[in-house]
Amino acid sequence: MEKEFVANVGDWTVEMVKNVEKGFASVVQMHKEGVEQARTLMDQGFEQVEKAFQPLEDAMHKGFEGHPEAAKAVQMPIDMAHKVHGMNRKGITMMMDNYVKALEQGSRNFQQAAKAAMDLAGKLRNMEPTGKK
Repeated sequence: MEKEFVANVGDWTVEMVKNVEKGFASVVQMHKEGVEQARTLMDQGFEQVEKAFQPLEDAMHKGFEGHPEAAKAVQMPIDMAHKVHGMNRKGITMMMDNYVKALEQGSRNFQQAAKAAMDLAGKLRNMEPTGKK
């Protein structure tokens, strides 16, 4: 009876770990897909901002033709805006990449913990009752 109970605990543990492992893998996959969708939307948004800059830049260049000092003064903030825009895009992309790496590391850590739980469950299945109370 005691051996059967211990074996059942081992079986329950195996089943629970398998279910949790499937659930965790599903959550990791959903997060990865979400990051990819966010990256696509972010790229589209940044590209739209870049396109919106161009007519403004063209108009300023045309408006200051023949006035190189004024054109240079106007170009400096435009260049700075492009630089900040690029840094923001790079920074956000890096954060997304790091998030995916952290998810993958968490998944590997969980798989190691699941393996340890499965090993313990296997030992429980084969454990002999001690008869001690």
